Amino acid sequence: MIFEGATVLYSGRTTHSNGVGVILSQEIAKSLLEWQPVSDRILTVNSHYTKVCIVQVCATTNAASKNEIEDFCNLLEATLATLPHHDMKLVIGDFNAQIGPEK
Repeated sequence: MIFEGATVLYSGRTTHSNGVGVILSQEIAKSLLEWQPVSDRILTVNSHYTKVCIVQVCATTNAASKNEIEDFCNLLEATLATLPHHDMKLVIGDFNAQIGPEK
C-alpha cells in the first residue's frame, strides 16, 4: 500500500528493470536532508532531524561472478565510508541470502 502524498526515492535503470527504492510518508519526508542514488544496487537516504543514514541495498547473488560480488562489496564499503561517522547507519534491503547445506 502506497500512502497518498508519499515520496518515492529510486536508484536504478531508467527502465525500472533493476534498482532499489525507499518510500517515505509525507511526515517522514519532511525530515529528508538528502538522498544519493549510488548504483542500481545501492541508495542512501539522510535524515535531517534524527541523524540517521539509511543505506538500501539489493546485493548480488551467489550465482554472480566473483568480480561482481567483490565490486558490490567494495562499492558498499566505499559508500558507508562517505557517510558521517556520528550518524546512525541502517543498512537494509535484500542481501539475497541463500540457505541450505551447500550455502
